[in-house]
Amino acid sequence: MEKVFQRELKYYSNVIDKGLKSCYSIIAVENKAKQAEQKMKKGIDSD
Repeated sequence: MEKVFQRELKYYSNVIDKGLKSCYSIIAVENKAKQAEQKMKKGIDSD
């Protein structure tokens, strides 16, 4: 019983971890898009 519980706990923590990472990557992409938009509005070309 204990082993099954630990295995499920590990599985769910991995799922939650992946979910958080995908949320963070979505937020990061949105932030980069906003920054790019602002740069275009200012007309600044930067590498």
